[in-house]
Amino acid sequence: MTPTSTPHNDPPNLFDEHAHLREMLRELAASLAARRATAKQLSELLEDARRQLVSHFEHEESGGFFHGLREAVPHYSDRITELEHEHAQFLSLLDQMRRRVLSHESEEVWRDDCDRLFAKFMENFAAHESGEHELMQEAYSQDIGAKD
Repeated sequence: MTPTSTPHNDPPNLFDEHAHLREMLRELAASLAARRATAKQLSELLEDARRQLVSHFEHEESGGFFHGLREAVPHYSDRITELEHEHAQFLSLLDQMRRRVLSHESEEVWRDDCDRLFAKFMENFAAHESGEHELMQEAYSQDIGAKD
């Protein structure tokens, strides 16, 4: 059984979505690194990043890539569940950053905290994205593609 092709379980579209997210995160990284954006501006950028990630994660999890893959190849369920768990961790890191930005601590303190949290976010996000791509390639080359 092959999953129905939708914008979110069709590999080229998933890669396009990931490229869009990477660009959005590069812009956020540039704003953090420049240290010119106000706390309000950074808070808004973090909230926008969160909204975009929530939308992407919802598409992957319900009716998209993960949903279709879980239906087509149930033995990947544990790996998919772990990737879904990581989604919540990414949102939590963004929420922590936003709380730090809006805290009443000195600017130097919250900026340093955000730099540390964002570096962790980006490192984990790169590994997560790689894991998704690896899972997709494995599933399509060994399980789904072999049945076509």
